[in-house]
Amino acid sequence: MSETVRQEFFRWIRSLDAGVLGDAQRKLLNIYITHFDTLEPLGTAGGRRTKKISELIQAQHATLSATLPNLNELQTTASTRADRITELEIGPFRGFKSKEKFIFDKKYTFLYGPNGSGKSSFCEGLEYALLGDIEEAVARRIALPDYIRNTETNSARPPIAYGQVSKQKTSIPQNHLLYRFCFVEKNRIDGFARITAATAGVQKDRIATLFGLDAFSEFVDGFTDNFQQYLPLEPIKGKAFETEHDAHVANTVRLEQLCKDIERNDARLQTLIAALAVPGITSLEDIRHFLIGADGVSGTINQLQQDKAEQIPEDISLESLRQLPEEISNMQYHLELLESDLAKFQTRSSEVNFKGLYSALTAIADSAERDQFLCPACKTPLSQVTVDPFANARNELSRLKSLTELQDRISTNARSIVQSVKKARALLLTISKDARQASYQGQMLPSFREVVYTEIAEIPTWSQLLRQELEFLWNQNSVLTAIQFAIENYNVILAEKRAQQSAVDEKILKYQAFNNRRVELTLEEETLFREKNQLEKLVQEFAETNAQRLAEIEAENKVIEVYHGFCVAYSALACSLKQYRDRLPQELSAGLRDKVIEYYNQINSHDPSFEQLASLSLPMVAGDKVIVRFIGSSTPRDALHVLSEGHIKVLGLSILLAKIVHEEIGFIIFDDIVNAIDDDHRSGIAELLLTHVDFNNKQQIITCHGEQFINKLEHRLGASLASKEVVRYRFYPVDSIDERGVKVSTGDTKHYLVQAQEAFSRSALKDAASKCRQAVESIAETLWKRLGKEKSISLTVKMRTPGAQPDLSTVVDSLIRELKGIDPGSVVYISFSALKDKYPWSILNKGSHEQDDLPEFERADIGSVLTLLGTLEQGLSNMNFATVISSKD
Repeated sequence: MSETVRQEFFRWIRSLDAGVLGDAQRKLLNIYITHFDTLEPLGTAGGRRTKKISELIQAQHATLSATLPNLNELQTTASTRADRITELEIGPFRGFKSKEKFIFDKKYTFLYGPNGSGKSSFCEGLEYALLGDIEEAVARRIALPDYIRNTETNSARPPIAYGQVSKQKTSIPQNHLLYRFCFVEKNRIDGFARITAATAGVQKDRIATLFGLDAFSEFVDGFTDNFQQYLPLEPIKGKAFETEHDAHVANTVRLEQLCKDIERNDARLQTLIAALAVPGITSLEDIRHFLIGADGVSGTINQLQQDKAEQIPEDISLESLRQLPEEISNMQYHLELLESDLAKFQTRSSEVNFKGLYSALTAIADSAERDQFLCPACKTPLSQVTVDPFANARNELSRLKSLTELQDRISTNARSIVQSVKKARALLLTISKDARQASYQGQMLPSFREVVYTEIAEIPTWSQLLRQELEFLWNQNSVLTAIQFAIENYNVILAEKRAQQSAVDEKILKYQAFNNRRVELTLEEETLFREKNQLEKLVQEFAETNAQRLAEIEAENKVIEVYHGFCVAYSALACSLKQYRDRLPQELSAGLRDKVIEYYNQINSHDPSFEQLASLSLPMVAGDKVIVRFIGSSTPRDALHVLSEGHIKVLGLSILLAKIVHEEIGFIIFDDIVNAIDDDHRSGIAELLLTHVDFNNKQQIITCHGEQFINKLEHRLGASLASKEVVRYRFYPVDSIDERGVKVSTGDTKHYLVQAQEAFSRSALKDAASKCRQAVESIAETLWKRLGKEKSISLTVKMRTPGAQPDLSTVVDSLIRELKGIDPGSVVYISFSALKDKYPWSILNKGSHEQDDLPEFERADIGSVLTLLGTLEQGLSNMNFATVISSKD
């Protein structure tokens, strides 16, 4: 049984509003509460949980109480929270064969050993002691008593965690609510890193994993959506009477449906009457008389169809009326030109005669038969005449060229007038016809006489008459306006008729639709009443014949109805439970965002600023994504696309740490998180845990499979704190012990200066010198990283071979040069400079090399180096590089 699941399940029950729950829901909750230990291990496989719930409902439905117990009693009572764990007694338990005692009397407890050496058993012991449950046992579906049993002794004793209350040692009561978030586990971080790579359905489980709720999530998933198939909802007694009873039930149901259909048909009739909106209509027969008449062929629809049959002509065009004035104006224009040219032509009439004479002389001159030496008129020899008649004729014809042009223009204008008269006559004829069609009763426009042009001499005969006709017609503008008005009115009338006819079409369609609905309702009404009368007779006969059997079936149906109520209650509660489960991540993440961003950015402080977070949105429900926005960017991004798996794991760790701080938990238990976090981020994690103000007063119990991370932690603390504030335990590897079990001893310090001091105290001077050199390497690396973070420096160093570590001496020289430019009065600069003096550095070199001819170490020399390194480390710890660099800038 999972205590996590129990407590979370009961918290859900407490969240329900008992006042709005139905009886079946409250009864079903009582089953869940009473039989929780039985139901919790059962999942969806084979429908085991659902079958068990069905069995309990069938056995207890008549006696179940609809009153819920005091829900507040279903939750672990919150007691005073212990801020420190001072001791753990464990064993026999899991890998611990016998009783072991772990003392946590310092702020930091570092436990290290290879995989399989017992660290997980230790963490599970703490988990059991504080929570009364072990998450891994639940995940593996192993009963807790079996899971904690030591296989060698076949026995188990629950671990006990101790704390202090009023300076008195006291056991810490198990309390899932108070301590459930104090554990930071590798599996949770690994699971969270895979959240965005999983399907939407698995995502919710990954979110639950991060907060240790995956067992509860799996438990919730165990409530199937198809509960109804596990209750006997089919009538057993009715099976023997199935044919007759089914027919009766069908008739009864159909009769009820018919009554509803009749009511619905009547409602449709009332809707149709309202849509018709004709006073006096109250029935289908009234509608029939109105629409098609008593004879089926009269009525409103027939009248509308007659209106529709009327043929409406097209509109009369006003184009002729528009063109007539233009044509008259054109005619007047050409007539004026013609009369002007005629006047000019008459003035030059004598020239016309001479033109004929000269043309004749020119023709004679060009003739081959003429006498070249005689005047053709008087036969006078050309040598005796004063003027040569032929030459004179050519000269005069050239002078009379404009007269020819005048004649041509007169002919052109005359022909144009003839065409205009023809067009005007046609327009007047069209206008007269259109006026009569428009029922115009007024004066008509006179037409023009027909004009024919053959020669100029005839023009005066008809031009004068044409001018008179034009003047008369030009003065008939009122007649033209009256005709136009009549045609326009006629067209308006036609448009109105078309609009009316269009409205008739709409009305016909409308009333035909009404009639179709009337026919449908009439047929439906007749069919319904005919079937109703038949069924009423059958139902009555059946009731009289099978009264006893019907009573038995009715009783059975009541039980089935109760089962149906439980099905509905089950579905509602399962839905509520799943909604509660889906809301948990959001509720648990509330208020954490700013701290998560702060911790994440500090762990990744070695990254450029544009890689650090400005905002964060966590996935709260299935389908959501982890959304981040980086500093300097306004674009939200999918974390899966932009963050590495290592960064996502750091994000998960930051969330868990923020939750611990938010819950004000006094201690943190790290279960081998180094295995979950890549090398690039371990230094940042060490920096956060050991320097951030939020963790200053928090006890930290950290297990690790390797010693390097412990090394980082101790050196970040410094030699002084490492010796005062750290408890160390070493778990021995399996291949180093004689029998199966866990072997633990007090661990050695991993801080090089502390190790050097210990070696110095027992006069192991070469070992002390060697550890001093390692301390210098660690200090130089730390200083290099801090300078690189605050001031993007580039050191000039030497390496003995490709790929080798930089030569320590050149690293220190480069650091000294940088420190001199930053703050030459600092303890760090002065100490590093002293370290490079020939004698102390030679001690470091002698401590790192194996040579037979090396001189003996002097104890005073080693002591002075230790003192110098202690001063250097303390100065480095106290130095605020950001402030110093800022003041220099």
